[in-house]
Amino acid sequence: MSAANPPPLAAPEPAVARPPGVREHRCACPASMALAQAQCIAGQLQTAIAQRGRATLAVSGGRSPIALFEQLRQQDVDWARVHLTLVDERCVPEQHPDSNALLVRKHLLQGVAAQARFTAWLDPPPWPLGLNEQAEELADPADPTAAALRAAPALAERASQRLRALGDVLDVLLLGMGDDGHTASWFPDSPGLHEALHGTQPVVHTLPRTAEHPRLTLTRAWVLAARQRHLALAGAVKLAVYQRALAAPSPALPVSFVLERAAGPIDIWMAP
Repeated sequence: MSAANPPPLAAPEPAVARPPGVREHRCACPASMALAQAQCIAGQLQTAIAQRGRATLAVSGGRSPIALFEQLRQQDVDWARVHLTLVDERCVPEQHPDSNALLVRKHLLQGVAAQARFTAWLDPPPWPLGLNEQAEELADPADPTAAALRAAPALAERASQRLRALGDVLDVLLLGMGDDGHTASWFPDSPGLHEALHGTQPVVHTLPRTAEHPRLTLTRAWVLAARQRHLALAGAVKLAVYQRALAAPSPALPVSFVLERAAGPIDIWMAP
């Protein structure tokens, strides 16, 4: 008796077309990705310095960019001509372990890179209080989150003023992405997301539903205006989210708004 015919192979999913300007760099591991990205960024900073006398660099926080920061600080860059700032910040004092400014000082502004000028976004508390409906909805007005939310509009305006002082266009901007498809502090289905995606001021405040602390974040307009943009992704989950985000811009995957056709050039750094 003849063997049963094997079942037909399932058709592979069609590849998602890359929008023009999406440049993918596939690396063997996160460590090699951090080194290659650091070398690329260093070259872009030096080019900006040669062309305009200085370079501006905006970086994201969290744990993911630490390896990149530690590689970047060793690169041959005229750090005294680099103006460093943030892509987003948690509304916490700088001494708090979740502060992005603290992360930058510990892991990037070391050695020769300590010569860079760093524009943090937050002054030490107490912060100015303002009217914010999100804060009023919290049960305990003495809760630190409620206090940060009351201050958030004023904090965002101060941060916007500091960004404008650096110029209208950032030279190099570094993004990461969470498993939920957020980038910067653009979180899916969160208060402030619409303003982050459609506002024209440099910085707005957001309130993630799935992460701690109110946030300040660059708006999409300022992210897309940067001359050079980078997005780093490591791990199977994030790579799968990235593939979905390429299909079309969607608030369910906010990172998609830096990948769409109209967003312009962006370097994607990928590692398993």
